[in-house]
Amino acid sequence: MTRRFQLRDSLSAGLKSVTGVPEGCGLSCVAMVLIDVCFHCWMRVFFPLCTPVSFVDDWQLLTCNPTLLQGAVETMHRFADAMDLHLDERKAYAWSICPNGRKLLRTQGFTVVLGGRNLGAHLQLARKHTNAALQDRVKGMGDFWPRLRLSACRYKTKIRALVASAWPKALHAVAATEVGDAVFHKLRTGAMKGLDADQAGTNAWLQLGLIEPCMVDPQCWAILQTFRCVRECGEHRYVRHMIASLVAGAETPPANSFTTTLLTRLQKLSWHVCDNGDIEDFFGRFCLFRVSFSEVRFRVQWAWQQVVAQQVQHRPGLSSLSGVDPSDTRLWLSTLTYDNQELFKKCLNGCHITQDCKQYCQEGGSDLCPYCQCVDSRFHRFWICEHFASARSQVRSDVLALVPQAPESLTCYGWSLRPVTAQRWYAMLGAIPEPMPLLLKPCSGDLHLFTDGSCLNQHEVSCRIASWAVVRAETDGFRGEILDKGPLPGLLQSAYRAEVFAVLRALQLGRQHHLKVFLWTQISSGAP
Repeated sequence: MTRRFQLRDSLSAGLKSVTGVPEGCGLSCVAMVLIDVCFHCWMRVFFPLCTPVSFVDDWQLLTCNPTLLQGAVETMHRFADAMDLHLDERKAYAWSICPNGRKLLRTQGFTVVLGGRNLGAHLQLARKHTNAALQDRVKGMGDFWPRLRLSACRYKTKIRALVASAWPKALHAVAATEVGDAVFHKLRTGAMKGLDADQAGTNAWLQLGLIEPCMVDPQCWAILQTFRCVRECGEHRYVRHMIASLVAGAETPPANSFTTTLLTRLQKLSWHVCDNGDIEDFFGRFCLFRVSFSEVRFRVQWAWQQVVAQQVQHRPGLSSLSGVDPSDTRLWLSTLTYDNQELFKKCLNGCHITQDCKQYCQEGGSDLCPYCQCVDSRFHRFWICEHFASARSQVRSDVLALVPQAPESLTCYGWSLRPVTAQRWYAMLGAIPEPMPLLLKPCSGDLHLFTDGSCLNQHEVSCRIASWAVVRAETDGFRGEILDKGPLPGLLQSAYRAEVFAVLRALQLGRQHHLKVFLWTQISSGAP
């Protein structure tokens, strides 16, 4: 192989070698893949009693008996010598899930560990609960928050940086192990400093979990990532069986298993695990693996509001936070100018803006209103103080009459209220059954299926409902037959989902037909 090196505009002479692979270019990836393939072939031929696992330069050997590991490692070393590769012995370690196996490995001279790091994720290799890799990641975020605070970008961009950079960096592979509430509290505190929103009285739960979508909160982000990982990587039937057995007390897996971590995070949302592994939340029973992830996120968002409400219920005026509507509040907040948005967030997040609270963080402070010398409070400042009478002049008298009876979360903090029937409405949507598979009667000729979906109150997200239908058209005339129809199952109702669901039902019908199937559909370009 002839290798040349380019330094700026100069190209070196060719250097011939019989070892080594390309470096510093795209071909290095191809070369590493070829080496890994050779490694697997070598082990399969010379030591078939082990299972090699590789990812670029991370090589692992799995055996069912610790007595076989010594021979497997020697075979791997022979391959490295044949390829003229150097293995870093300082990074090599062995593990076993049983004490006798660990004892035997130590007598053979291996470095045995109970936990480690693999591709950045923390591994727990024994019953002892460890999370050192995650703890190190959280500690390493110390310099991130001052840099985020000094950044000249706007608040919305900083929020995007939390979700896209900060939490993936600090909580990489968080689905693999559990961490304490103190770790998430530390991340919330750092995020508030980075957002420059750490004024007196400001509550991080409100700022990150309700003012912003719930996934901005690090703990809720970790819960969603756990659900996503289990859905994509877990064996669904096995996971359902295990979590059902755990809550019934029939299984005794290690306290640090993946399933135990999943169950802990389900219970954080106050979700109940049913006998068959289904989940029951505020809207009814559902399967974590069958519903769309958008619906899972919607259910988590509702449950997380109850978690936040529990955390702040001791604060005056926030005891009724479980009945507010964060989505509607965020929608109204987006209509304000940037400066007014930042000011109103201080009202929403519990920041001390009146003297009844500020007196405790001021030297020689008083609880008197600086404008009228009455006892100050949020209610006084907004609805009683004569100094601000002009700001209330456009409020109708019938609305002002309702203010004393309205919850303080609305009148003093500015949170929009959710209809009292909202939970029952979503429970009714969640109870819509998925239609049973239909058998298509025998037919001759091509099958032409027309699909469509429609939605009532499409522009009102909180009270819309959709339906769908599949129609078979006759090829010899303008006759049609409705093959399948019904209301759209699921909490997320929209015309887009109804049209897609109709297509799905048509494809399921078409699978039974052995001739040509023509599918006629028109899916709107709107977002689901």
